[in-house]
Amino acid sequence: METPRVVGGPCDGVGMSCPESITLTEQQVDDLEVNGLVEDDEYGCDLTTGHEGRHLVFAGDIAADSDMMWWLRWEGAEFSVEKAPCCGDCGFPLLPADHADGEGCRAPKEPRCASSVNLSETEVATLNGLEAAGCEVEEKATCDLSPSHDGRHSAFVQDQNDELLWWVAWDEAGDHVIMIADGCSELIGEDPCMLMGGHGGDHRP
Repeated sequence: METPRVVGGPCDGVGMSCPESITLTEQQVDDLEVNGLVEDDEYGCDLTTGHEGRHLVFAGDIAADSDMMWWLRWEGAEFSVEKAPCCGDCGFPLLPADHADGEGCRAPKEPRCASSVNLSETEVATLNGLEAAGCEVEEKATCDLSPSHDGRHSAFVQDQNDELLWWVAWDEAGDHVIMIADGCSELIGEDPCMLMGGHGGDHRP
């Protein structure tokens, strides 16, 4: 894919929409349209100013009977299209369940552990090259768990055809292992916990 041109100023201020937007090339729009996703060439970030992590915007439904959606995420000139469920606390705009901050969300996001680990280029390439891979894996993985959790850190990194879930787990020294494991079986109300099975700390939908 060609590199997109990013327009807009930096994210600053509080309580207003992030001013960042991304402009896709004609070829990038054509590539995404083939998969039934974005149709326009410019999209604005749906999060608030000062948000954590990459910019994002809703990109399309996966299927009418699925609770998973496609999201366009970007930082600088790099972007990816990933799938994730919608946040159950958000109104409009639609945001993914893992968003850190977003306009329209009716409930504050739970704080997360700040620990992170860097995957090797080989690990990233292997995970992205899996058959029926659903996500674009990046080098840095940030712990999905609550602050001061027990045991190892862990983060979801990839799924295959919504059946096999891949995770990375690591210790305080940064030694990590990538594994296939089931998700947590606990429910928070009617919503399933989205963390790795056997995780430490609080459950999170």
